[in-house]
Amino acid sequence: MTLYAKSPELTQTERVEALKQFQEFQNKVKQKDIKSLYKMIDPTVYRTGYLASGEKGPEFCLAGGSNNTKMTEKEAMQCKDNIIKNLNDLLQVTVDLKKQILMPAKLDGAKRLCVREISGGFKYTADDPVWLQRKLGLIVRASDDYNPKNKSSFEDGCVQTASYFFEFKNSKLKLVYTQYLP
Repeated sequence: MTLYAKSPELTQTERVEALKQFQEFQNKVKQKDIKSLYKMIDPTVYRTGYLASGEKGPEFCLAGGSNNTKMTEKEAMQCKDNIIKNLNDLLQVTVDLKKQILMPAKLDGAKRLCVREISGGFKYTADDPVWLQRKLGLIVRASDDYNPKNKSSFEDGCVQTASYFFEFKNSKLKLVYTQYLP
């Protein structure tokens, strides 16, 4: 049996600051400013590996690095396009500082193979042991499911989830872990 200790939640002031920094993170993704993003992402989040179909650059940046592998700034520069591509889901949510929340987004339509829902927040649940092992912060999830408006999506299959875990530590928000599930 594994027991998890739930950390106390962020204060109201910390939430506002974390959301402001998340907006800054989004801006850096939009600007494709890899040098600034490198400082906002734990170097163990990505690791180098083989180039996959549709990927650019001399090396492919795989999500889900380990504590044993740390991406250098030079490697991050080489993998810039792939890192930015993997973070684009984060641009879909809108920050509402007054309510201190991330407003969810839903991408669907007859031309899309999958329905993509992106949401985030500060709360986590007992059925999320990966998150419970993390420090205080926020999580953003992008989930794909079949699109009933597009009949071919049932053939291609598109059920997957990408999770982005941010820690808020020493008044700084940092992406510390990503998880991609088929």
